[in-house]
Parts: sequence; structure tokens; C-alpha cells
Amino acid sequence: MTLRLLLADANWLIRRGLRATLQDDHEMQVVGEAASTREAVSRTLQLQPDIAWFDLDLPGEGGLAALREVKQARPEQKVVLASPRDEAGPAREALRAGCDGYLRLGASEAELLAALGSVLEGRVYLDAEVSRSMALSDYRRPAVAARADDPIAQLTERELYVFRLIGAGHTNRSAGDQMQLSAKTVEKYRATLMRKLGLRNAVELQLTALQLGLVARPGSSAPRA
Repeated sequence: MTLRLLLADANWLIRRGLRATLQDDHEMQVVGEAASTREAVSRTLQLQPDIAWFDLDLPGEGGLAALREVKQARPEQKVVLASPRDEAGPAREALRAGCDGYLRLGASEAELLAALGSVLEGRVYLDAEVSRSMALSDYRRPAVAARADDPIAQLTERELYVFRLIGAGHTNRSAGDQMQLSAKTVEKYRATLMRKLGLRNAVELQLTALQLGLVARPGSSAPRA
């Protein structure tokens, strides 16, 4: 199956380079391009690609605004944001807004393909350098687990296990395979733990798993026991 992509970047040279990379024997087709925020939103909603690739610094309101508008109009649309910086703040905002993937501009071909593959399979992709930046930012805050109202204390053992697996990028089916449960049962555990923790979507679930130390970040020590 051919993966349909939309590329949104103000720099036509970047768009041309991405198009050449992605369409080179990777069963991918660039179905549209955009050079501004408004164009990115309208073309994404019109063409409904499998994945829309937005530059964070799109002219106009920017890639983050485009992401929010697209997700509001079409929540199932998968969007990857690319940033020239590895700052934690914009990445965290993007993930909370429902971004499906976040990586640096200039990422290698292997990284780009890994990001698109992960997103297509329903996992959230976070660039390793950005993840390290978020980790350093989180370490400067008081540890969540040190509080008396530790949110993990609300979860049963099964819910915590599901939290770890989904937080690490597993689907309901693959998590169920590991736990010897049906995907439907895993979904019930997932819905319950999200309600207990006040989480609205899979992106918030995965981000919270990172912040609570349930999932090992690239270059970090083992996750929380």
C-alpha cells in the first residue's frame, strides 16, 4: 500500500528534498505541498493524506496552529511536526495538541522513515534529541512520584501494566499479546486508567508515562519500577 503524504514548508528546496527522499523506493507518494499555515490547513483537509508533515515555523500562525486547527476539524488526521530546534517547550505543546510525531528538521533519512512508520502504525514518535531535552526539563521539576497524591497509586497492577505498555508505544493488540488478554480487554483497562488520571487521548497518556518515569527515555536509565 502506498503511503500518501502532504508536505508543508515555506522553503521549496526542503520540500523538494523531502519529496525526493520519500518517493525513492519507499512506497510513498507526496500528494500535495503547502508553503504557509493557511495553505497547510486547507490542503490537508482537502486531500486527507495518510500523514501531513508540517514545519513548526510555517509562515503565518505557524505549524502548531495548523496542527490544532486540523485536529479540531479532523481528529483522526495524522500530523508530524518538524522543528529546527530541539527545545522541550514547543515539543510538549505539540504533543498536548495531539501531534502524532515530532522530529528535528534535518533528521536523517532513517529517522524520517522511522517516524513515519511509527505514526502510520498508530504510535507517537518523539525525536531522540527532543526527548533528551524534555527529560532535562522534567528533571528540574519536583518529582511527581514524591508527592503524597502519587497518581500511580490509584491504578491497579493490571492498569499500571497497560499504562507502561501503551506508554511505550504498544497498540491494544500488541499489549494484549504480552498480557495474554484480548485487545478489547486492554482497551477497557486503558479507558479506566485514562479516566482515573484525567487523560484525554493517547498522546497525553504517552507523555504522562514519560513524565512519571514509566517509560525509559533515549539515553536514560531504566524506567520506574
